[in-house]
Amino acid sequence: MHMRSFQYLSSSNISRGVQAGVVYYIISIGLTRFPNQANMASMLSGCVACAPFLSYLLLTILCRRKKACSLYFMGGIIACGAMLFLAVNRQPFLYAAAYFILLTGESLIDQCYPLGMYEVVPLEVLGRFSAARLLIYTFTSMISTYVCGFLIESGATTFIFFFGAVTALFSGWNFYKTLKNNQNYTDNLNKIK
Repeated sequence: MHMRSFQYLSSSNISRGVQAGVVYYIISIGLTRFPNQANMASMLSGCVACAPFLSYLLLTILCRRKKACSLYFMGGIIACGAMLFLAVNRQPFLYAAAYFILLTGESLIDQCYPLGMYEVVPLEVLGRFSAARLLIYTFTSMISTYVCGFLIESGATTFIFFFGAVTALFSGWNFYKTLKNNQNYTDNLNKIK
């Protein structure tokens, strides 16, 4: 695809894939970090079940006032902060709370990416665009998950969290910047017409 939108949004999509690889291991890191916490598995699993609800509620409330790029960036900031906290936290209940917050940010990111696509991708190529972006996302996530597994085995969990935090922030900033630039370009074209 030789579409400008695809090229500009690819780096955000790659960053999302890397993030997904990090998030994939957070439950196992928590169970390893807190082996004597009897209900840790159920707390973290409960986060997986409940955090998307909060994110969808936020999206429903805020989407009237904020564009997808702003909400995506907000999700990136939330995910970044939560991952940084998870890197240094040693309290099981705070770990679960931070994981819940992280998943809320991740879910905002996951929902706002397609919403932003609708703003910049022409409808006639939306299907091909979406298929290509999902291939890139899945491939990057697969590689990231594989690499994170090796890093966890070598004891580099703090590095993994910091790397995940950086990719979350970069992804949010890049998506915001790309969509804002595209909206300014579209607004200028509409003024000319």
